[in-house]
Amino acid sequence: MKRFSFLLCLALLCVTAQAVLKERDMAQTLSVLRTELTSTHEEQLKRMQRFAEMSKRYDLMMVQVMNRSQQIELMLYSQKSDYVFDLSYACSEATSLYNHMSSSMLPFETFAQKYNDQVTQYVHLVNSLEKIPDFLLTNEQMRADRDSCVKLADAIAHDMAVQQVQIEKTKERSQEILAKSKLLNDFALKSYEDIRRSIFVNGDQSYFSILQNLPRYWRQAKNDLQEKYTPTGNTHSEWRGNLILFLFIFIIFYMVLAGGLSTLVIRFLLPKRWVTDEFRKKRTCIIIAASAAVFALATLIISFTLQHHNFMIMASRLLSEYAWLLVAIMLSLIIRLDGDKVMSGMRLYFPIAVVGFVVFVYRITFMPNTVVNLTFPLILLACTIWQWDVIRRHNKHMPRSDMFYTWISLVGMVVAVVMAWGGYTLMSVQVLIWWIMQLTIIQSITVIYDWLHKYERQHIADDATIHQTWFYDAVYKMIIPIAAALSLAVSVYWAAQVFDLTEWFKRFFTHKFINLPQVIVVSLDRIVLLVALGFVFNYIIYLCINAYALWKQHRSGSSQKVVSLSMNLMKYLGWGIFVYVVMVTLDVNRAGITFILTGLSTGIGFAMKDTLENLFYGLSLMSGRVKLGDMIECDGVRGRVANINYQSTMVETLDGSVIAFLNSQLFSKNFKNLTKNHGYELAQLTVGVAYGSKVEQVRQLIVERLKKLDCYNHEKGVQVLFSNFGDSSVDLNVVLWTPVATRMADLARIKEEIYDALNEAGVEIPFPQRDIHIVSHHAD
Repeated sequence: MKRFSFLLCLALLCVTAQAVLKERDMAQTLSVLRTELTSTHEEQLKRMQRFAEMSKRYDLMMVQVMNRSQQIELMLYSQKSDYVFDLSYACSEATSLYNHMSSSMLPFETFAQKYNDQVTQYVHLVNSLEKIPDFLLTNEQMRADRDSCVKLADAIAHDMAVQQVQIEKTKERSQEILAKSKLLNDFALKSYEDIRRSIFVNGDQSYFSILQNLPRYWRQAKNDLQEKYTPTGNTHSEWRGNLILFLFIFIIFYMVLAGGLSTLVIRFLLPKRWVTDEFRKKRTCIIIAASAAVFALATLIISFTLQHHNFMIMASRLLSEYAWLLVAIMLSLIIRLDGDKVMSGMRLYFPIAVVGFVVFVYRITFMPNTVVNLTFPLILLACTIWQWDVIRRHNKHMPRSDMFYTWISLVGMVVAVVMAWGGYTLMSVQVLIWWIMQLTIIQSITVIYDWLHKYERQHIADDATIHQTWFYDAVYKMIIPIAAALSLAVSVYWAAQVFDLTEWFKRFFTHKFINLPQVIVVSLDRIVLLVALGFVFNYIIYLCINAYALWKQHRSGSSQKVVSLSMNLMKYLGWGIFVYVVMVTLDVNRAGITFILTGLSTGIGFAMKDTLENLFYGLSLMSGRVKLGDMIECDGVRGRVANINYQSTMVETLDGSVIAFLNSQLFSKNFKNLTKNHGYELAQLTVGVAYGSKVEQVRQLIVERLKKLDCYNHEKGVQVLFSNFGDSSVDLNVVLWTPVATRMADLARIKEEIYDALNEAGVEIPFPQRDIHIVSHHAD
């Protein structure tokens, strides 16, 4: 319908715009106008033919829509309120029809106005042509052109008026159908609300009451089954009688066919090199997964092949959906688990899969409420006990994630048992089908995470940079978390879709549970959107910071990780933009917030004077005084600048400790930047030699010995200067420039070389000595 509507819209809007401009004289003007109107009239005739064909097809389509609308109307108004599956299906059809009609309505008002303007324009053209004075028409050709133009313009105006009338008729029919579909939609929405209250609020009789009156409920369930599935009279229905039996035969046949094909291919046709020991251990699970995939494809193809069999189309699509859920769970187990554990993993998830199959059977066959209330609590209780038993026997050696998932499944089943036995059977059905959908998504995400971890271990080095890991990081930090955040909404939507409650879910999901106009508006869809945007902003900020750090490393030539104030500012700027996006998304009153922030900024400015001072001093330091990796000395503390943030500068000292200096302290004190110029620091070593030593000889000895070392600046050289006459030695100063970063070790090597050189040359190095004289006193 949308395609036909688009083509009809295109046909209506394709109105040629022929015009005549100022020509040389009246004769040429009339001649050109005649030619243009002739072309316009020919095109108008072709367009009218296309419009007639499109209108006929549109009318046939509208008849089909009216037929469908009438069928839905009869179906909706004839449903019993206690047949929830039937009623929800009828409501879904009604809301689907209304949404379809609303989205497919053509802008008839625009078309009508456009044609009305065109008709008026050509009527004015006819009047203008008819009022041309005869004395201006100086020859027969001009009069003939004028008369021809009048006829052509009049014909074009008449044709457009006819099309305008046809558009009005089409508009009336479409609006009539839309009005009827709106009534059906309103009734369906009211019924959805009744279904919601029936499922989540009012409930039904507890199962204990049913057991107390079992004979009466048994007879009622039996009567409902006969009424539901037994053919009445000679009429044939797609939803009754032998068709249900045919459906089960159809399911069994295709399950056997899918299993047989999968077994044949996997056991006998696969290449031998693929059949490893690990493959043999997983073969049974692989066959089951392949069988489910083949079955899903077969039912999906059947759902698209059938044209006029509504029940089989609906059943095939639901069966295909359930089969794909099984495929996702089985593939997750096959990929993640070892061959020795995969069978235990399959047994852990089998009970919840059986419950899901029962729920899908209830939905496909539109099982009456009485039968569901009578049978499902017992089935659910049995499967819950089964789930506990397989957990007890097979959960010991499973991965922690599967242990967690199976325990959550057990808790969910226990909760569902309590609901079902308490009279909320349909609510328990809804909870279980939601958890099956959620579990499927969780298993898929878990597989992707495992793949990512394996890829990281095999292909990403520890020192890999952002230009090598950006795509991996995008998947790991953004895409997968967004999928996890959306999984709850998606699983609830899928669960609602199984019960044809999607329209109710959309209304609930978009419901503004906090609706304060001009203040704030909050709904679930906005919250989910903001969570997803939060992960997007987190990745973008991470990407920008790491790209900047990589650029800084290349610029400085250092391999050390860079953390700077600029990176912190990027982070705060990014999250500030995100906060603004949150405000816009939640319709927060920005004018009020601006006023509040203006008042707060004044008070905060005074309260945070020191903080702001440190921030600006930090910016000043970063502008050129200090950069990351510089060696500085302040208050007798020497170390390397490790980080500069908005409050302080972190210095890693030579002994490994980290000291934080407030930016204002560094700015106000006379700190030394030891590496800003060239990275060398002047060192003075005092060497004492005995009196009588030849100073020049000692100087040459020290200079020559130190030339072989590479731990000082050879361009500046070594100087040995006479310093002082000491008490017991001649003091010499050895002056040289050593690298700041390795100063301590370099000075140790230099001292050692000087000591060895003096010893080898026999130069005496005096040291303080004391003579002790012992005086003995003899007794008289």
